[in-house]
Amino acid sequence: MIWIRSAIFNIVFFAWTTVVVVVAIPVLAMSERAMVAYARGWSRSVLLLLRVICGLRYRVVGREKVPKGGFIIACKHQSAWDTIAFFC
Repeated sequence: MIWIRSAIFNIVFFAWTTVVVVVAIPVLAMSERAMVAYARGWSRSVLLLLRVICGLRYRVVGREKVPKGGFIIACKHQSAWDTIAFFC
């Protein structure tokens, strides 16, 4: 069952990302803030796809310890998930 769900997710992910990229072309002419908001929306939609199709659930622990302002996240990148999740 895991292989089937993974295959379905990959098909939906690449199809959805293709649509998002094509629709994003006009967004490139907008402000940086608009582009970041658009990209954040894409990353949230991917996390939603992961939850619905693959059943992936997660929780954030220690968010209150993140400092105000700029900071650096250093992680080992075990998968592409953390890159998408950190953008949200």
